[in-house]
Amino acid sequence: MMGIILEIIYHVIEISGDYVKCRSSKGETDIAIYLLPDGIDVGDIIQFKDLTYQIIGRED
Repeated sequence: MMGIILEIIYHVIEISGDYVKCRSSKGETDIAIYLLPDGIDVGDIIQFKDLTYQIIGRED
């Protein structure tokens, strides 16, 4: 049986306390910082896939 694969690419635009504001093709959202990889920073590009987040790049 094949499941649905959900992949979302986010651009980190702001870090405020326990939340990170991210922008994707569907708009902006806040993600709890504890769900994200250590060392996350403004300008990072992160991927949400298989219920995990990983840093895949950085905006210049």
